[in-house]
Amino acid sequence: LNSFMSLLDYGFTPCSLAEGSASCRYPENYVQAESKYTPANITDAEQVVNDLDLLLTGNRINPTFKQYIINEYNETMTNESPEAAFKLAQKLVVLSPEFHV
Repeated sequence: LNSFMSLLDYGFTPCSLAEGSASCRYPENYVQAESKYTPANITDAEQVVNDLDLLLTGNRINPTFKQYIINEYNETMTNESPEAAFKLAQKLVVLSPEFHV
């Protein structure tokens, strides 16, 4: 789970490998891979969450939790930015039980 969070925050780096296998002072200098997916309309919370649900869980997220993600997306988009909301939504989907099944 920590690896997925790190991947979303920093991309894949030698620093994101298992603890003790690599040590990087500045992980942003060592990015080897990162997620390039960008939603068609990053300001449409419902569509973004539906896309993430399809891509990451095969449309299995519980409707109540999906609505929670949409609400958090809208709040974060208002208080911070659409990009911050998108990153939060990805993390919440990764935290969902449906992602792990």
